[in-house]
Amino acid sequence: MSGTQNSQTSSNFEKSGPITSLSEKAFDTFDESMNAVKDQSEKMLESKKVTAVHYLKDYAIAVQEAAVSLKELKHGEASPYLQKTSDKLAQLAQFLQNKSVKSMADDVLGFARKNPTLFVAGSMLAGLCLARFAKSTAQQPQQSLNEAHSDAQVQSLVNALDTSVNRQLDTATKA
Repeated sequence: MSGTQNSQTSSNFEKSGPITSLSEKAFDTFDESMNAVKDQSEKMLESKKVTAVHYLKDYAIAVQEAAVSLKELKHGEASPYLQKTSDKLAQLAQFLQNKSVKSMADDVLGFARKNPTLFVAGSMLAGLCLARFAKSTAQQPQQSLNEAHSDAQVQSLVNALDTSVNRQLDTATKA
């Protein structure tokens, strides 16, 4: 009987050996594929970041030139605001240029973990702003009644989010 048990045990071991080896190969292949996708994504995002930095620097220069032009034309009231905007754009470009994509993603995840309500509210607000921007860039000659109704809904949602964020900030400051 012990001879039969030994042959069954060794038979079971032999069956699990190839399966284990196959699952290890599958896991390694999957891991390599995921690393390749991750590397490609990081390279693509890094390229987009370089492009964004380039545009931000160009915008900073254009805003700076507008500030100087307004000052020269004796319309200097807006000039300091444009100068500050230009400086902030240049600072943002410098920040993005010095930060890696992975580091920025880690910062966003850290912020989201520490302030989930604020992160969700900010994400929704950013989404609404992007949607409004995309909608405004579409070439439609006249605003329809539905769009006016949509604007009112967006405004009420923004007001509700603002109230929620303010309550969250008040709670956080009291704690």
